[in-house]
Amino acid sequence: MLALENRGVEDTLKLNNRKILHRNDGRWQGIYYEDGKRKFIYAHTQKECYLKLKEKLIELDKISPRKPKQPKLLFNDWIQKWIEVYKQPNLKKTSLYKIQNAIKLYVSNGIGCKPIKQISQMDVLETLASITMDRTRQIVYVILKDCLQRAVENDIISKNPMSAIPTPKHIKQEQRALSLEEENKFLSEAKGSRFYEIYLISLFAGLRIGEVLALKGIDVKDDYIIVDEALNDANEISSTKTGHSRKVPIFDGIGFLRQKNRMSENLLYPGIDRNVVYRDFKKICKHQQISGVTLHGLRHTFATRCAQKQISAKQVQLWLGHSDIGITLRYYTNIDSEFEAQNIARKNK
Repeated sequence: MLALENRGVEDTLKLNNRKILHRNDGRWQGIYYEDGKRKFIYAHTQKECYLKLKEKLIELDKISPRKPKQPKLLFNDWIQKWIEVYKQPNLKKTSLYKIQNAIKLYVSNGIGCKPIKQISQMDVLETLASITMDRTRQIVYVILKDCLQRAVENDIISKNPMSAIPTPKHIKQEQRALSLEEENKFLSEAKGSRFYEIYLISLFAGLRIGEVLALKGIDVKDDYIIVDEALNDANEISSTKTGHSRKVPIFDGIGFLRQKNRMSENLLYPGIDRNVVYRDFKKICKHQQISGVTLHGLRHTFATRCAQKQISAKQVQLWLGHSDIGITLRYYTNIDSEFEAQNIARKNK
């Protein structure tokens, strides 16, 4: 606001880039504009003229006291605000957890540490390139694009650096079931795992891993189990994926459930982190040289065995808790080649 130029004995003061001029008659003169007209202020000293001009400009609201410099807004700080305003009120806890986990793993310690106004297209591309899994890369892309677009809408940045970045491609891999040989190999080693019963329930009753971990003693009846809750990604008990309860028979292979304390309201398998189960499953499959199968594949194996035994798709839909029978019918069109070959041989007889 105030600049001082040393020029020998006299100093020249500036206010809003306007000099306080020394007139030939000995007075000092300041110039300002009011309603488009140029006006003047006079004083006997340079300092007095400066103060009178400043007072007048403040009165006309031409200048204001200098505001303290605002700290640069880090992208991490904006992400948290974005979550609070746009995501928390509208998402289920499990969906919110997935977003927060993706940010924690792939954004917070990298691009998140930069001021949001300094984030470039190259920063985003490097972040996405560092993610090896196609589906995860696509999820992070969606998160970053929406977050930055909201920053544009709030006048925090002028342009979204992702506007010219196309959505990463992701080809969904079809989940496959275990063959009978692989099933036997898996179970032979899984017997030594503390998660053996969990694997059996998923394999012989078709429950999702979260549904198994949410089972209580009172859910086990004489001939069936009640599935009405699931442990979500945030390790919280919530409703099932479809929000509906279902009954699943106690098939051969999971008869051990009848020996549980069926009057208890406690979890059958408390304190188990699903990620630890995932790692154990992968370890067993790697040791048995079984590839291309996920833990969810045990549920697919149950559905495939039902299809092979020609159990109606409608019945299997009820056991699996699918909201759409079209999902169930996939197992009837993707039965393994060994079973198909047997059918071809039977037809040719």
